[in-house]
This record gives sequence, structure tokens and C-alpha cells, in this order.
Amino acid sequence: MTAPRLRVALVSDAVAPFHLGGKETRYRELISRLAAHDVDVTVCTMRWWTDAPPIDEESGDRHVRWRALCRRWPMYRADGTRSLVQAAAFALGCLRLLRGRYDVIEADHMPGPQLLTLRIVATLKRVPLQASWHEVWGREYWREYLPGIGGRVGAIVEALSARCPDRILANSRGTAARLVDVLGVAPERVRLVENGVDLAGLAACPPVTGAALVYAGRLIEHKRLDVVLHAVRRLHDEGRPVDLDIIGDGPARETLEALGSSLGLGNHVKFHGTLPTTQDVWSRMKGARVFVSASEREGFGLAVIEAMAMGVPAVVVDHPDNEARRFVRPDVGATARAGDAADVARCIAMLLGRVHEPDATSARFVAAFPTLSWDTCAALFADACRGRATPSPLVAA
Repeated sequence: MTAPRLRVALVSDAVAPFHLGGKETRYRELISRLAAHDVDVTVCTMRWWTDAPPIDEESGDRHVRWRALCRRWPMYRADGTRSLVQAAAFALGCLRLLRGRYDVIEADHMPGPQLLTLRIVATLKRVPLQASWHEVWGREYWREYLPGIGGRVGAIVEALSARCPDRILANSRGTAARLVDVLGVAPERVRLVENGVDLAGLAACPPVTGAALVYAGRLIEHKRLDVVLHAVRRLHDEGRPVDLDIIGDGPARETLEALGSSLGLGNHVKFHGTLPTTQDVWSRMKGARVFVSASEREGFGLAVIEAMAMGVPAVVVDHPDNEARRFVRPDVGATARAGDAADVARCIAMLLGRVHEPDATSARFVAAFPTLSWDTCAALFADACRGRATPSPLVAA
């Protein structure tokens, strides 16, 4: 007997194609595959569109429904931190889900307060609440991120919101472990559903020759692009005049552009902003010699993984909150000390000194991590939505 189709309300304040990042890519890739698992999705988000929501051509699914829960609010404040007004407005907007028929509510865990609202909605609607968790901040980082009462409130909201879902899907082993160890989530409520890689799409994407170094991601403080710029300056001083392509946008862009100019790198660093399609991003990445990320906080590090999967060695930093470092092996990249521009420069120089063998690098990475597949991710996600998945082991690799 065929199982009935499942109706899932997918709740996230930021979604592709309007906003790009790791979680947005994850949801887009899942949405394009869930119909094959008899799962129908309604994307519930802010009103990113002007008239009608456009079809996301990259998702490959023209049957996804869209629903605006509130008007579009700026996600970041002028200082680059997340907007508390936006978080509150989106949380209130989630009350709109009291109207409509859904079998499961699936929610991105950020910015946090919306999970408190969704717990009420799910209870009243008598449906399970499921949350996808991309990274755990914890009390110490919240106090660093928002000094004073804001950080204390943020830490409390994170801890409370982790208790709201009936089940949590962690995107990495490190995140799963921190949910239990830092936020006190019961292990039986956590399932591991790692991100995937579109190997066919990466292989088919033609390289676009640009700078030797490339970064792709949001331009926010904890990504530590300042360290990368200082590393490029050091390479120039050592007689290695390399160029850097920076793909992406964010509240730190103006500060980073000013830093690049002050370091005398104006003609050697290009800020491309947000490129039109994912394929455009991949082509830029594929045409580079080294992908560089000095980010100290990565719940997974999808761009790093994509770079190595397409044969571009990656430099990352060794920080306990950086899950991307778990995927970087000596034969496909290098790991530098966090916050150390000199060591980042050393790693870049080492990788640039190697013979560039994209096919061999890609093959080594895929052989080391054969389970990183979006099809696998979608199957596990669909099983979790039906409550069929068993709790995942929480031993970090």
C-alpha cells in the first residue's frame, strides 16, 4: 500500500533564490527532491518577492507552494549583528500557520524566537515540530556576539528554542554533539542528516579563469575575511603577488573593501557580490587554484566541501566551532591556526606550490566522503518527517 503524500510547512526567514548560503542551498536541494519521496512542501518565509513569488529555476520543482508569513525585514543591523526586530517580527508572523493544513512543520533554527511560536502552533494543530540545526552558539559566543543583556537573552532563547522541537535534524556530527553537550538536548531527539554535494552539477560546470584564490560565502565578521586579506598582503610582501576573488555579500563588505584598500590590495582583490546563479559561483570557484576560508564558525562549511569536490584544494582554520575542518585532509587541502594570517599565508603558499591536479583532488575527496549526497540527505529528511528515522550516534568524527 502506497503511503499518503505528506504535507510539510518549511519555515525559514531566508530562502533561495532570494538569499544565498549553506542552509538556503540545503533547503533548495531538498525541495527539488522531496516530491519523489511523496512530500509536498509549502515554503513559509518573509515576503521576499514584490508581486507573486517567482519560480526558483534552480530547484527543479515548479510545484512548490510559497507563503509569506510577514513582510520582508532587514536581517542584519548596521553593526553586522542579526536584527532583533526582524527575529521578533518573523516569530509573530509564524502565528499565521494556525491557518492551513500541514502534517509536519519543519523549521530552520535561526534566528530562534520563531521556534517558541511554532511550538504553540504545532501543539494547537496537533502536528510534530521538526527543526534543522546548523550550528550551536552557546552562552560564551552569545556574550561575545552581543555584549550585555542582548547576549544573555540570546543564549536563553537558544537554549529554550532547542527544547521546542519534537525532533532536531543536525547537519553535522559536531552540531549533533553540541546540541546534547551544550544545550542539553536529549540524544533521542537528535538525528544526523548531513548536507550533500551535487557531484554531477559540479562536474558539468565549466571553470571561469579568474584569481588564483577564491572565497565564497557571506561577508560577516566571524567568517574572518580580514585574516584572509592580511594573508594575501603577506604573500605579496614575500614576492607572491596573488589575486583573490571574493564572492558573496553581507554587512561587513564595506569594512572589508576599506581594509583591502588600506593594505594596498585594491587591484588584487575583487568583490563580485552575489552572482546570478549557483553555477556562476561554482564556475568562479572551479577556475581558482585554492579556496580560502578563515571562518571560525561553520556548522558544516558547504562551500569548502564543494570546492574540494570539484578539485580545488581548500585552506581552513583549526577552531572548535569550525566543522569544515573535519573534511580537510592533507591530500585535499591544509589547516591553519585560527586568526593567524601568517599561517594562513603559509598554507596558501604550500598549496600553490603543488602541481594542480583537479581530477585527482576531486577523486581523493569523494573517496574519503562517499556519503555526502543530496539524494541521501533527501531520503533521510523524508524519513525524519514521517518519524521513521532512528536517532543518530552523536560521536563526533
